[in-house]
Parts: sequence; C-alpha cells; structure tokens
Amino acid sequence: MKPVNWRQQAENLYFNNGKTIVQISKQLCISAVSLSKHFNSLPHYAAEKNQRIEQNKVKRKDYSREHKRISRHKHRHDAICGETLRREQRIAAIILSKERFFNE
Repeated sequence: MKPVNWRQQAENLYFNNGKTIVQISKQLCISAVSLSKHFNSLPHYAAEKNQRIEQNKVKRKDYSREHKRISRHKHRHDAICGETLRREQRIAAIILSKERFFNE
C-alpha cells in the first residue's frame, strides 16, 4: 500500500538521510523506477547524485588502498630464496630416486 505523500517521504529519505533509491524503494514499497523518475524530475537531484558519485570514488579508492596494504603482507614473495629452491630440488631428487629404485 502506497503512502499518500510518498514523494515527500522519499525526498526526505534521499536528501536528508542519505539513503539509496533501493533502500527507499524497500522502505516505502514503491518501485525503484517510480522513485528514479520522480528524482530525475527534481532540479537539485543531479547535483546530489554527482556528489554521491564522487564520495563513492573516494571511499572505493581508500578501500582498495587498504585492501592492497593488507593483502601485500599475506603474499610475501621474499620467503622464496635460493636456499629454499635448493632444498626443494634436493627433496624432489630424493623422492624421484626412491620411486625409480622401488619401481624396478
């Protein structure tokens, strides 16, 4: 059931509370298409939309930077050195020689 003044409530939720169209759609039980059409008819909607886009770009950049910083320590490549490669080669040679000895 649609509220009588859903346009005013939607504008209040979007511009004052910072909710997204999908969140407003679920809360007011109005389709997102109807809300989008209504917001596109408002003169100050484009400025708010551009401002949110810029804020999301900054948040995404910060998130990406933090994620790279954390994951960089998980995948340290300096743990592989000449000694570890020699040890792995020796172990592989031992395994292969045992297999050859027992298979003959």
